[in-house]
Amino acid sequence: AHAAANMLSCHMLLLTKFYLRMSFSKEEQRIMKQYPYPDGQNRCMRLLKFLRDQQLTEFDPETGAPFTGLPTYWIKTILYGMYQEYPHASQGQGDYLGVRVVQALDRLIDACARIDLPSFFLPNCNLLHPEKGSRLVADKIKGTILCEFIR
Repeated sequence: AHAAANMLSCHMLLLTKFYLRMSFSKEEQRIMKQYPYPDGQNRCMRLLKFLRDQQLTEFDPETGAPFTGLPTYWIKTILYGMYQEYPHASQGQGDYLGVRVVQALDRLIDACARIDLPSFFLPNCNLLHPEKGSRLVADKIKGTILCEFIR
């Protein structure tokens, strides 16, 4: 029974004809239910996604499709780790909210620069790859979001 309690809920998604991806959306929902909207942890995620959308969005010249280079699951991975470090809602509210946002940005920059962001659910799986431009994302976060946010 103990081993079953530690198992993660996941399902497989078909990406292409030859590739599958594991989805942990049920686990993500479970985590986020612990932090309903007014709580700081949830606000921190919303603020990071807003900053990403406002400051990093570029448009593909051919298709016009928006592209940020910073997937939501990278943000979630950083924040889920921080939720474990700072589990109480008060640690993400008020004066702490800005601190947590800057900490998350610093961690994203560091992970992208090192090209090392272990999956929250599969820690032996690195979410970053050199050919995907992780260092460029780190530079953009430093130069665009972090500088604007700290002003």
